[in-house]
Amino acid sequence: MEDISANYVHNTLKQEILLVFLIATLYVPQWLFELILRRAHPLLADQPLYPRLAVLGRGVYITRRAINHVKEMDFTVLTGPMGYLL
Repeated sequence: MEDISANYVHNTLKQEILLVFLIATLYVPQWLFELILRRAHPLLADQPLYPRLAVLGRGVYITRRAINHVKEMDFTVLTGPMGYLL
């Protein structure tokens, strides 16, 4: 188990984190969810890392969030003078 002072902003690049980004970004069919979930391992077990796929998944997730904020005209996430002007 990681120390209590561990940084939770930077996630590990494991398959479970990729599944979280996938679920938050688009609809995942049940068969695909079950397929990915079957390959999941416990946290402390040795697992392969997927750094490129994690960057791609996080990028798609952040892009989708940005598009939704612009579409809904929700600029409350901006801070400082730019948020005040919008």
